[in-house]
Amino acid sequence: MTGFNAVHRVDVYAPGTGGFGELLQENVAVYIEVADAEKRVRYQAVTRLPWARLWLSLEQREHIVEGLQIFWRERGTWWTVRGMPEIYDQIVPDYVRAFLTANAADTLFATAAASV
Repeated sequence: MTGFNAVHRVDVYAPGTGGFGELLQENVAVYIEVADAEKRVRYQAVTRLPWARLWLSLEQREHIVEGLQIFWRERGTWWTVRGMPEIYDQIVPDYVRAFLTANAADTLFATAAASV
């Protein structure tokens, strides 16, 4: 990859807050690539949730940690950083890549209303 085109905007919240905690950064320029169906099948042993790859500038790397909450402004959706981000600082421009999972119910199985 020779670079990335930061065309998306996100807000970054402290890990585990679900957007109700500390706002770390606002309106950060990033690129998000949502996994297509084929890639989701390959990763289904890891997660059945929608997932994506997040690319952002190297200057943002201190904020990208496991459990970080990302609000994707254009879609109005919440995502969580999973695992350790990968740092690419040997090429220009330098960047960070992280694995995201959607903060959504697993739609593999329908949820049934609890009966009383």
